[in-house]
Amino acid sequence: MEDIRNVKIDSKHNPSEALIEKSKEIIKKLQFAYHPESFENPVLQKHWRNIEALALNRDAPEEIIDYTLPTKDVIEKRAGKLIVEFKALLCPGAPEQNVGNVHPGVLYGSAAKRPRLDDSAVPLTLQHEVVTGQLPRFKVNVLKEFCKRNGIRCGSKKADIMEAIKRHYVVHEQ
Repeated sequence: MEDIRNVKIDSKHNPSEALIEKSKEIIKKLQFAYHPESFENPVLQKHWRNIEALALNRDAPEEIIDYTLPTKDVIEKRAGKLIVEFKALLCPGAPEQNVGNVHPGVLYGSAAKRPRLDDSAVPLTLQHEVVTGQLPRFKVNVLKEFCKRNGIRCGSKKADIMEAIKRHYVVHEQ
């Protein structure tokens, strides 16, 4: 049995003609030719990347780019000024934004910064861990920070980073 309720709407707001026209302009700017075969299913791509990582014995799967999600910078480039004008028409009492000079991040906020790594998480030396084989217990960001602080050139994969650290200690022992 469904629970259907009657909702009483006391007032109805009809948008102004200018607001309707501005929204039509925004929609025209954001339209593009859609071909479903041009977009890969991101869920399936992630699934296949996970299988590939397991088969190739990798620590983590490769990152995928989800082309089905809208890109904010493209939206701002195509219709940024129109969106600001639309907001001004919608809420006339709101503080004005600089309509003529829209920068990326103005409409949607800036990207969140990655938190800094705690200094206590990065050990001063990893020589004991290299000898005992305990190097894999550290996370990639800790190992990368260790390499950065000690001037060790390394790759981006955990295995490459660990190999660079091992080479560093072999060279310094001799």
